[in-house]
Amino acid sequence: MNLQKLIDYIFKNYTHEQVKIAVGLILSFFTTLCIYSCKPIELENTNVPKELEVNLSLMIPEGHILYSFEASNFDNIEPILEAFNIVQVYNPVNGQLLAKNIKMLRAPKDPSQLAFVVPVNIANKLALFGLEFKIAVQKNTKRSPVWALKTKKSRVGSASELYTFGE
Repeated sequence: MNLQKLIDYIFKNYTHEQVKIAVGLILSFFTTLCIYSCKPIELENTNVPKELEVNLSLMIPEGHILYSFEASNFDNIEPILEAFNIVQVYNPVNGQLLAKNIKMLRAPKDPSQLAFVVPVNIANKLALFGLEFKIAVQKNTKRSPVWALKTKKSRVGSASELYTFGE
C-alpha cells in the first residue's frame, strides 16, 4: 500500500476531527519521546575562571592606594551604592568635610566592605582620622581628589590651602 492509498483510506473512513486528534496525539508522543530521550546539559564547572576574577591590585593607579574603611552611615547609604562611586568623606564625630571627589569601591567578594582609591598623601591624612567615616555619594566627575580640611601652618610647610591631586 502506498502513501496516497493510506491517506485516502484514512480520510474516507474517519472524520476530519478524528484525523486532527490522531495527528496531534502522534506529534505529542514523538515530542515527548524526543524530550525525554535527550541528555540534559550538565555544567561541569560553574565557578568563574581564575583569569576572569577581578584583581583589584591591577585597578589601582600608580601613586594611589586602596584605603579600607568603615562607613558609619553604611546602613542608610548602602541601597544607593554601586560597585564604584565618587564620594565626599566626612568626619563622623563633627560632620566636617575632609575630602571630596574620592573614588570609592565595594569589594567584589563582600560588598559590605568599602575602600577608597586615593593618592598616598590623602591616605596619610585620612589615617589621622582612623578607619570610620561618613560618606556622601556625589555626581561622577572627572575632577581630581581634593583634601578639603584646612589646617594650620606647620613646621614642615603650609597646609592652609586646598590640596588638589592629579590622577
